Amino acid sequence: MFNHLTTLADARLLITGGAGLIGAALASQARSLGAQVIVLDDLSAYDADTYAILGTTRGTPGLTVGDINDRPLIERLTGGSDFVIHAAAYSTVAGCVRNPDAAFAANVAGTYEVLRAAAHARNVQRLVYISSAQVYGHGVAGPDEVQVFTEDQPTNPLNPYAGAKLWGETHTRHLLEAAGVDYTIVRPFSVYGERQIPKPAPGPGWWPSSACTPASVKNCRSTTAGARSATSSTLTTPPTPSSPL
Repeated sequence: MFNHLTTLADARLLITGGAGLIGAALASQARSLGAQVIVLDDLSAYDADTYAILGTTRGTPGLTVGDINDRPLIERLTGGSDFVIHAAAYSTVAGCVRNPDAAFAANVAGTYEVLRAAAHARNVQRLVYISSAQVYGHGVAGPDEVQVFTEDQPTNPLNPYAGAKLWGETHTRHLLEAAGVDYTIVRPFSVYGERQIPKPAPGPGWWPSSACTPASVKNCRSTTAGARSATSSTLTTPPTPSSPL
């Protein structure tokens, strides 16, 4: 059987927010498949020792320490990539409520910069946008008052983080469809894995929250918005660097 993961060999893959738990696991997996991984992260969520536990130091090959709102930087990195995973986000719900300016800068303005760069880059084949199950709100009441979530149920974002993620989904479709760039949208629920360390509170930071796998970069079957999109809602994804994500 054909393994689509092997098609990442020698591909140039940019992962924004790629130094956290999920981003580091994605980067490690992609490197093991022969991809040339470029990580963009501002390293603001943890201290250096914690990042080292997660597998990232300032000397990690392919790491660029920077901000997704740096337009020349994101244009340069995107312009040199075949695929992009946009996982960078200011992703704590409480943090977005406490610091809406930082949340807007990362989750709306920063996302726009990444999408804009991908739309203008001639070589980007696909972008994976990491959304969130937060876009569903509380879901719908099922049997025994258990909340039920289905991929096609109406969205109902209830906080600034969820609203920004839904905005990002909409603009991913608008900008990339117009540019003819394939894209994938994923909506992870609870995400956990090896090396996970709680964020220090109450400090703000980036958090790459993802249920995306390297396979989705190369070969995601479209489920929404025609041939260029796919939306995936995943309950739990325990990533490990040594096994497929």
